[in-house]
Amino acid sequence: MRRGRRNRTAALIAAATLTLGSVALAAAWSGPEPPAARSVTPTFLVSGSVKGLYPGRVKKLRLKVSNPFGFAIKVRFVRVVPRSRRATCPAKVLRVGTWRGPMRIPAHGSRRIRVKVRLSIDAPDACQGVRFRLRYGGVAVRA
Repeated sequence: MRRGRRNRTAALIAAATLTLGSVALAAAWSGPEPPAARSVTPTFLVSGSVKGLYPGRVKKLRLKVSNPFGFAIKVRFVRVVPRSRRATCPAKVLRVGTWRGPMRIPAHGSRRIRVKVRLSIDAPDACQGVRFRLRYGGVAVRA
């Protein structure tokens, strides 16, 4: 008997929670698109590479920032985080700068930026010829 009562109570609480959530969503939504679609930061695409690094060398990493959307975006910053596949050559030996904007990119357009990249003077010999994986991130808003 108690188990049935618990299940009904849990079902009523779940129904009440869903109803309250729907009311809050309806109250906040006053336009043609749901609020989540208006407040989402666009995801832009970043690609690039650099060659010819050796310990102590500073070079420019050329990046292509692309806008896949049908509206313009304004990129605030782009961050690059190196990853290493080898334990003998850690990613921390590669220093990559952060690009700060703003930069406007038109719908379905792209722009090029550059950031400084440096292989540490203390990089072990195991880092010779290593290809670091680069992870890109940043912030953009609808322009």
